[in-house]
Amino acid sequence: MKGSSRVNEPSLLNSLERDPPRLGVANTQERIGPDMLRLLYTGIRVRDLDRSIEFYRKVMGMKVSRKGKMRHGGIWVELKSPGSPQRLELNWYPTGSRFHTPYRKGEELDHLAFRVADVSHSFREVTAKGARAEVEPFKEARYQFAFVSDPDGIWIELLGRNRADPGSK
Repeated sequence: MKGSSRVNEPSLLNSLERDPPRLGVANTQERIGPDMLRLLYTGIRVRDLDRSIEFYRKVMGMKVSRKGKMRHGGIWVELKSPGSPQRLELNWYPTGSRFHTPYRKGEELDHLAFRVADVSHSFREVTAKGARAEVEPFKEARYQFAFVSDPDGIWIELLGRNRADPGSK
C-alpha cells in the first residue's frame, strides 16, 4: 500500500500466520535428534534479592522451590506458580563477578534455560547452527552447563545432569 507505515513482516511470521503450529501436538520431525532442547525456565537479574523474592511470593503468588549459590558468589532462587510447570529464576550477582553488570533499565532478562541430554554435544550443535559461544561447557556439582547467545545477544543456558562415569557404580 502506497503511503502505508506498515513494515513488511518477516517471512517466518507470514508463514506462521498461514500455517500456525498446532498446540499440544508433538511434531517429531522438528526434534533435534536424541538431544532435543526443552525450555526449562527463564532467569532474570535482580538488584535486591530479598525484595524480589518478597514481590514474587506476595504479589505474584509464587513459591520458592529451590535456591543455591554459584561458584563465583552469585545466588539463584527458583520460584514456581501453583499449577504451572514453568519456573522463574532470580539471579543476583555480586560486584566483581564475571556476570555482574551495572543496572540499566530493560536489561533484567538474564537468560533462558534449555534442558538437554548432552551439554557438550548440544553446545557444538547449536554453535554450528549459528548460536554464539559465550561460556564453554563446564561442570558444577551434579550438573553441566554451557552458555550461548542468540542473534540479539540474549544468553541461553544449556543445562544437563552429569553423566555417571562408566567405571563407577
